[in-house]
Amino acid sequence: MIDYDTFCRLKQLRVQGRTPPQIAHELDLHIQTVRLWLARERFTRSAAAERPRPSKLDAHKRALSFFVLVLAHSRWLYVEFTLGQS
Repeated sequence: MIDYDTFCRLKQLRVQGRTPPQIAHELDLHIQTVRLWLARERFTRSAAAERPRPSKLDAHKRALSFFVLVLAHSRWLYVEFTLGQS
């Protein structure tokens, strides 16, 4: 997926007479990506690009939250009982 600025630059380079391999090299894109976007009339974002992707950590979110709370609480206990007593 490319952004709108890259799409405009890609089209501009084509109007200037550059070939798809030259455009791919200049914009650091794969040649198939350049050809795909040159074939499109307008820039459109796919529905998949708009959707947030699930994280690999989503399945562990509850356990991680618990761990963070325990860690914060243990840090508080350490500070309270070791540094708080004079």
